[in-house]
Amino acid sequence: MSSEQHKSGFNLGSIDEETHVHVNVEQQLIVITEDKLRNHLNKNIPEITGKTGWIPALTLVIAFLIPLLTSDFNNWVFEPIVWEVLVVIGLILSFCRFLYIIYKNHNSKTVEDLIEIIKNKPK
Repeated sequence: MSSEQHKSGFNLGSIDEETHVHVNVEQQLIVITEDKLRNHLNKNIPEITGKTGWIPALTLVIAFLIPLLTSDFNNWVFEPIVWEVLVVIGLILSFCRFLYIIYKNHNSKTVEDLIEIIKNKPK
């Protein structure tokens, strides 16, 4: 065998005799039918992608918090106290939504969990 080829048939280029080459390209093959894969993805992908749902919820909390901390509400259409109460209610509702999303996603599945499900190895 020449110094340019490993026993696996990969062309490794010009390597001198003193270089030690270790090839680790072992793979696992998962065979699954299309309908089973579609069912797994439809069931689990929304839960996996929902893990980042806290970002817009937190952004909404901040969007209500900033005017509450920095604004002097004016008498425009409603009294200033009404505007302030509306912003506080929005802040409370958005914060509750943020906490709900965090709670809901605390134990949600990961991509690794989905792979184990597809491999029929329950976690």
